[in-house]
Amino acid sequence: MEAIAYFLQHTGRKNETLPALAEQQEAYARLCESQGFQSVATFTDYQGGSHSRRGYRRLVDYLQQPGRGFTMVALSLVQELAAGPKDAAKRILELDELGARVVSLDMEGVDPLDEALAQWRQLRSRDKLSDRALDSLRNKAMRGFGLGKTPYGYCIGESGRLEIVKQEAAVVERIYGMYLERDMGLRLIARGLNEAGTPTRRGSPWSVVKVRDNLKNR
Repeated sequence: MEAIAYFLQHTGRKNETLPALAEQQEAYARLCESQGFQSVATFTDYQGGSHSRRGYRRLVDYLQQPGRGFTMVALSLVQELAAGPKDAAKRILELDELGARVVSLDMEGVDPLDEALAQWRQLRSRDKLSDRALDSLRNKAMRGFGLGKTPYGYCIGESGRLEIVKQEAAVVERIYGMYLERDMGLRLIARGLNEAGTPTRRGSPWSVVKVRDNLKNR
């Protein structure tokens, strides 16, 4: 599997929570060696620098190149991926949509998206967001209203509810058929869809991550 590192280097006053760049690089090298990953690129941003997040945008551009397969993106701290946990979660989802799995160098076994969402919940709790408001959002989702990222196979209708997109729904049915009836693995399903010229929503190639997410999304 190919691996990419996203580093954040502090400038000026040292950030006690952020490891030095050399420590991040060493942790990344150990991860690649222990897991058998092939490092193909690294990108660095500078905390408090004038060129804020240009490294991240270059990382996104790199993943958008045609023919890129399943890739792992390693970062030191989830909270350093963006200015706040909400934006960090959005960026993790953005990278996932591009066929990359985000892993944290400092929290082995912890899902970075779960960590970002947990931090966001804590922040919202401090802002006194009531349980009633959270329950309202959950109930709205259960009634079919679209919240957050629209699942593949659906669109948001005029009423705000999820509506089936027939062309995408047919692809979802095909994915489940390949998985359940033909006992095909994720990589073979992605290859079959790409060889058949089946487009994703964005017109990019199918990846193992995209196939997996469709199979897991209830």
